[in-house]
Amino acid sequence: MGRNGSGVARDFTDLHSVRHHLISAERKTIDYLLICTKSTQAVTAFTAIQSRLNPQSVVVCLFNGLGAQQQIREHAICPVYFATTTEGVSKIAQHHYAYKGAGETYIDALITQEFTQDKLPLLFKPVDNIDERLMDKLVINSLINPLTVLFDCKNGELLSNPKAMVSMHALAGEIALWLSTYVRSVSADAVLNMAVVVAQKTANNTSSMRQDIQQKKMSEIDFINGYWLSNNPGKLILPENARVVADVKRIEAGGV
Repeated sequence: MGRNGSGVARDFTDLHSVRHHLISAERKTIDYLLICTKSTQAVTAFTAIQSRLNPQSVVVCLFNGLGAQQQIREHAICPVYFATTTEGVSKIAQHHYAYKGAGETYIDALITQEFTQDKLPLLFKPVDNIDERLMDKLVINSLINPLTVLFDCKNGELLSNPKAMVSMHALAGEIALWLSTYVRSVSADAVLNMAVVVAQKTANNTSSMRQDIQQKKMSEIDFINGYWLSNNPGKLILPENARVVADVKRIEAGGV
């Protein structure tokens, strides 16, 4: 999107009945860029259009997992801000998506008021602790998403599966250890409770990772459970996360 409003315009109304005006600036400079790809595609997508940014451009990363956001920020010549959402959507068919649950979308409070209210008039809530919000979502995704793949079930069905709960408890313990070592002190019970609450609220939902596997797409496992393993300078022992990553990748590759 260009600041001068040039390009091909398109209007649409979102699920909150908010009217939007989109502009395709073709090959012109991008002043405001919102990246909403899969985490596995984010860096590649950013690299492909990086030459169209300038130091005054603004980039917002809005996707699951952690790691890709930091890579984009390291290589950008302009400010890069982070955002996260709990809105739920499921793919029904090609170009057909169903809205599965209302949520909230948070964005780094450092971003300018002009961008959030003028250039991107969506229901963002600016917060000072966006990194904490991203980490909390990563924790929840790490305990739910891969297990819905391994047990081939919806979110809520994990809670009545004894084997799934054994794994969820183990993951909670390892992630609590990681957080207590590198970020903030937290108990395994607190980590587990975060995931259980979300699994209950989204009981009938199919996780995005399970949808990816069902559609024969690459999963985001490296940016979810894999994040704890690849950002582990103290070499903490995290066997359940390692096992989950390996098992999801095996299924992803066509194994059973």
